[in-house]
Amino acid sequence: MAAALLGELARRREIALWVDSAGTAVGPLPVPNAVVALAAESGFDLTGHRARPVLREDLAVADLVLGAERSHVRELALLEPGVWHRMFTLKELARRGDAIGPRRAGQALGDWLALAAIGRTTSDLQGSSAADDVADPFGGPMAGYVQMADELVSVTGRLMDLAWPSGA
Repeated sequence: MAAALLGELARRREIALWVDSAGTAVGPLPVPNAVVALAAESGFDLTGHRARPVLREDLAVADLVLGAERSHVRELALLEPGVWHRMFTLKELARRGDAIGPRRAGQALGDWLALAAIGRTTSDLQGSSAADDVADPFGGPMAGYVQMADELVSVTGRLMDLAWPSGA
């Protein structure tokens, strides 16, 4: 759902942004019905989407890799350690972006990400944290899915405002 939100926000802002979705689970797996229903309420059709596993090649070509949880980023950092500097959880990058401010006009995304990563260590990926993880409601009640969707809408909007502000 996060990839669909980021892609739609980029489309609405007329930003040329390629967004892809892959995960750490063995796939292809269908999107849970609750997520399909919530996405439909927001105008996204995820009925045909299938989760696929992330490949090393995906990581190598990506300018930015985002995960919903620290465990996702931790696993991907082990798969391709050289991408660590451009790999964050959604909430972590939004939090760090809030601290350094929006990307400036003419500033490369990689340069902004480098500023966001200052002081960051791999030990930051240990454990789980409400500050950096979007909780996975899989198998739980619908209220958990609604909370997750609300959180994703909020954090993807913040992230777009920070990493792809008008004029950057």
